[in-house]
Amino acid sequence: MLDQNKLKEVIDRALVEDVADGDITTLWTVREGAQAHAEMIARAPGVVAGLDVARAVFEAVDSGITLEARVQDGDPVVE
Repeated sequence: MLDQNKLKEVIDRALVEDVADGDITTLWTVREGAQAHAEMIARAPGVVAGLDVARAVFEAVDSGITLEARVQDGDPVVE
């Protein structure tokens, strides 16, 4: 089970390190309020892991981001 307080602390520190005041390229090339849709597609066999962490990161960045997982942690991934 994830310690939610510790997870939030790690995510916050990572975002400060990686994003800080924003990514300069994004600030210059993506209009404010732009929306996007993305799909994560595996290119090699594996096992799904980290969906709870992904959700927590998205929530920390923008509470309006949604994650629709079609798999669960522990599911096998095939090509």
